[in-house]
Amino acid sequence: MIGLPQTRGFYASRWQILVTNNTLNLAILIGVIYMALMAFGAENAAGTYIALPVMYVSGASTLFLPIAVILLLIRSTRRAGGVVLYLIASLWIIWLWIFAFTVLYQTVGKWAAFLGALLSLISSGQGIFLIFGLFAAVNGAWGALVGTVGGVVLCRVVSNAGKSAMGMRPSQVIRQWVVMDDPILLAEQDEPSAFQTTAHVSMNLREAIERWRNAARRQIEDTNAVATKAFEKFSDDYGEGAGDVRKYCRVLSAATVENFESRSESDLHTTAGDILGAIADCAEVAIYRGEDGDTIDLLRELYVSLSNFLPEADAKILTDQNAAMLAADLSEQAHSNEIEVQRVREEIRSEAERLEEEFDQLIADIELKLRNAEIAGLHKRMDQVKAEYEGMIALASWKNGDREEALHSYTKALTLDSDSAVLFLNRGNLQLEMGLFEDGIADLEEARRLDSSLPCDNADIFKHLTPDLREAVRQSMVKAKSSQPSEQE
Repeated sequence: MIGLPQTRGFYASRWQILVTNNTLNLAILIGVIYMALMAFGAENAAGTYIALPVMYVSGASTLFLPIAVILLLIRSTRRAGGVVLYLIASLWIIWLWIFAFTVLYQTVGKWAAFLGALLSLISSGQGIFLIFGLFAAVNGAWGALVGTVGGVVLCRVVSNAGKSAMGMRPSQVIRQWVVMDDPILLAEQDEPSAFQTTAHVSMNLREAIERWRNAARRQIEDTNAVATKAFEKFSDDYGEGAGDVRKYCRVLSAATVENFESRSESDLHTTAGDILGAIADCAEVAIYRGEDGDTIDLLRELYVSLSNFLPEADAKILTDQNAAMLAADLSEQAHSNEIEVQRVREEIRSEAERLEEEFDQLIADIELKLRNAEIAGLHKRMDQVKAEYEGMIALASWKNGDREEALHSYTKALTLDSDSAVLFLNRGNLQLEMGLFEDGIADLEEARRLDSSLPCDNADIFKHLTPDLREAVRQSMVKAKSSQPSEQE
């Protein structure tokens, strides 16, 4: 009567129906009591015990909006946030209904208020607002009209957001027959995964089964197309993970209507974790190659598709349900596991959402890693340039006879670029001229390790000489200037 947003237009499971229907029943009770008090002349009691408490409670409920938003942002509490959001919208719409009824009752007449209430019974609660809007427009009360219509629209938007967060998925065309404590029929839906059966059937069963089968086939065809494209795309040059990805594509393309959305983990050639890791490896290669978004989208579809591979027990529940659907069996026994079916399908949807979020985070981490590597490469190149500059200063100082300054510059250069064989070679020969034999030999051997083509023979010569001979050779090198520094590379 009051027009709370119900499950109409949404795929709903039992707990969601419980929340929405009980809220609706409470709203109807409040409306009936309020109308009864007004009808019997107890207007003061209606205002004191119904209208004012509803106004205060609906106003106070607004304070819970931040809490609802926080709950919605946390994945594990998203449904709780949806429930809070739905209840807030319900309190708002109850207050708006009472407000519209009261204004019509006091300004137009009892007949207008009760006419609006009667129309509410056949229009999902919108009748009262239609009558209110007409009289507001006729009397030029545009502020009241805009405020009320805007409030109703806002309530619907907030309510639908709450229902979506609760996991109630919108449908373009949906009819449902709800009998408390009885099974639910959701027919004429867009996706076969939400289809449920009951003995209370008021639709063409054959048409419904055929639509379910056709939808399943279309989804299987789409999945096979993804698997085929991925199998051809990810060759061995994508790294070690490519082999596991191609094997998974073969498994993925083996889906049938009978095992639609009910594949078992035992069908996989390896563990789901290994497959996810292989897909992640291919994604990293693709990003490092700079491939376009189509490749990443293809890998995302493969990653999320693993949500359809279930533990053996859960896979059997859905396989039995598929068999009952294909056999058009609507008996109680065939659908005795209806609650379990809904549980498994809800877990599939949640896992698909989790995998998609996980994959997006994985891509973000790989891209960040790549950017950091590029930045690190730039920093290293900058250090190399600085090292080359210091090496040039050292070379000039050495040629001018200032060996101490040259040694200082070479040491500074090597702190910037410790992989330069030429810097080690030059500093090693410089240290031999300065009588720092052990340090010079060590630098020359390091230069040889980094680049075996460099002339590092002085290390072998000085290593096998006695101290006296080392000093004699050093003096002769300095006198003859036989040890000329190598040019910087």
